[in-house]
This record gives sequence, structure tokens and C-alpha cells, in this order.
Amino acid sequence: MELLILYVPCSSEDEAQKIVEALLAEKLIACGNIISSNSIYSWNGGISNDKEWIAIMKSLPEMLQKVEMKIKILHSYEVSAIIHWQASCNAEYLEWVQGQLC
Repeated sequence: MELLILYVPCSSEDEAQKIVEALLAEKLIACGNIISSNSIYSWNGGISNDKEWIAIMKSLPEMLQKVEMKIKILHSYEVSAIIHWQASCNAEYLEWVQGQLC
């Protein structure tokens, strides 16, 4: 079994924290990290440069649909980026993640 990693840019540190805490409370993720970043992207015909906070979260692949639904409810962006992939990890960490989830 593999780990699910989610990468979700947010408009503020508070928003990122709110999303991570809500997913933790519902046992949809095992943990999250919030990292400050500068994002440069195309938007409405121009180039934007904004401060964002990236929520990086760890879960299991079978939780993906529920996690995505919850993020879409909580996220403020018109088009939220919910980027995810599966990754290998050490057995002890995977066991810990499994123990944290529903």
C-alpha cells in the first residue's frame, strides 16, 4: 500500500490551517505541513504574482474522494488546485498514517 500526498495552495496561512485542521478533525488526513511560497501564474489574460501558503497533507489513497470534497467546501479560490500523487514510504510511517485515519 502507498501513501497519498496532497498539495493544496491556499490564499492565506489561516485558510491553509483551517483546511488542515478540518481534515484532521474528520480523520481524513494523518498530518499536514503549511509552507509559505510565492506563486506566479496566468490569470484572466495576465500574469499574477501572489503570496500563497501550501498545505501538504498525508493520507491514504482510499480517502481521496472525501478529502477533495471537504477541501472544495473550505477553499476560497474560484479554481482550487488539489494536486495529489501516491508515494512509497517506510512501513512504520505508513502504519502510523493508517492508525490515524477512520
